[in-house]
Amino acid sequence: MAVGHIIFLSTHSSRYFMKKRWLFPSMITIFIIIVTGWYILSSSKASDFQLVDINGNYFRLSNFKGKIVILEFMATQCVLCRQQIPYLIEVWEKYRDSIAIISISVDPLRDSDDVLRDFIKRYPNATWIWARDTVNLTIAYKVTAIPKIVIIDKEGNIRFEHLGITSSTIIIQEINKLLR
Repeated sequence: MAVGHIIFLSTHSSRYFMKKRWLFPSMITIFIIIVTGWYILSSSKASDFQLVDINGNYFRLSNFKGKIVILEFMATQCVLCRQQIPYLIEVWEKYRDSIAIISISVDPLRDSDDVLRDFIKRYPNATWIWARDTVNLTIAYKVTAIPKIVIIDKEGNIRFEHLGITSSTIIIQEINKLLR
């Protein structure tokens, strides 16, 4: 009888270990699929565009490949957008050589180039690019509220998005992650 139990255990154990042998590779495969899916969702390609800044200079998003780009969707009459500017100034002063900041007014009818120029006179350290959305970027970048911050990595992938006021601390942490 003891021999029968040993054979049963031996047969049962082999089946058990055969099943377990496939468990570990399956778990690794599932993990890789989840991480890959998360990465793809968290770093979609930024839509390229061409705009004219308030000084009449044409630029494309792709001109800034190799730099981290911060897009700020805003409007001059937006109170929260005005509150966002000091945070962006702090980020700009810290990373000026490594990043590009582009503030884009989502109200190109009210915010003419002259209105934007007058607006930024209140913020003399906001010396980054200012432009009007004349090509419907609000659709491409899914702008549902302002201010909206979109942070794009050096390869042109959207890595972070924020609605509402975003502190300089959060933006700096995310830039540091992308600079590693």
